[in-house]
Amino acid sequence: MRRFCTLLGIVIFLCTGPGAASDYPSVADLHFNDFANLVDVETEEGTRAALSALLSQTGIEMTVVTIRSRQDYEASGDLEEFTKGLFNDWGVGDVTRNDGILLLVVGDDRETRIQLGSAYNQGYDVIAQDIVSSDMVPYFRDGAYGEGIERGVVEVIDRVALRNAEDGPIDNAPFTNPGLFERFDGWLFGIVFAGIAAYGLFGRRIGDGMTRFRRCPGCGRRGLHSERGIRPATDASEVPMELHRISCRHCDFREDREPRAMKTQAGRRSGSDRGGFGGGKSSGGGASGRW
Repeated sequence: MRRFCTLLGIVIFLCTGPGAASDYPSVADLHFNDFANLVDVETEEGTRAALSALLSQTGIEMTVVTIRSRQDYEASGDLEEFTKGLFNDWGVGDVTRNDGILLLVVGDDRETRIQLGSAYNQGYDVIAQDIVSSDMVPYFRDGAYGEGIERGVVEVIDRVALRNAEDGPIDNAPFTNPGLFERFDGWLFGIVFAGIAAYGLFGRRIGDGMTRFRRCPGCGRRGLHSERGIRPATDASEVPMELHRISCRHCDFREDREPRAMKTQAGRRSGSDRGGFGGGKSSGGGASGRW
């Protein structure tokens, strides 16, 4: 009897102890949770800026999640069931509108899914499938996860989120014939938001490219060079630092910008269980892809 109790205690510890897997990953950020470390910091920051602009302009919450494998978590079911469960566990989207969007990439399992809130009808499932198949999976197949995620986010914002914010359900929206002002107003909104999203995704690259047209403080000639790198941590108490150096091609001028701390796995996992999400739900709509 004593031996049985000991074995039972070991089993309970293994199932519930610190090393046990949880049902789903714990949310760390409202817009981007790169648990699998598939993208670089620049891609993550740019995507986060675009999704933040989407939220501020429309109130629509969209988040990107990458994980290594679904086997790392206790949640059962196929990809569609796992992503729906993750969506509802986090509560992505407004609780009354249910218009949230979750983009999941599972690196080792080579699969991805766009999960839509329950407000999106089947017309949006078709659009999401085209985005997954045409704009994301080809990049993922080549290992270009950052590019595939960037492309997918831009297309989802433009073809799903903004369209839903302006028109609502595709199949059930009544036909209207807007006047010139209404059409112009919609175009203007799209142009302004596209500019915000593009700056969020590519602003740093554009800024680095424009550095070459600045005058050197040393010699006064144009042609500065922008270079970025990473200073690795020397021990466990430090975090990697992002370095940014501006130099002149014509003289010995050099300026090292103040280092910035890189993201770490521990830092990304801090935060509340829902990470500020609004409590939205998904009924299972969306689209999947594998490569």
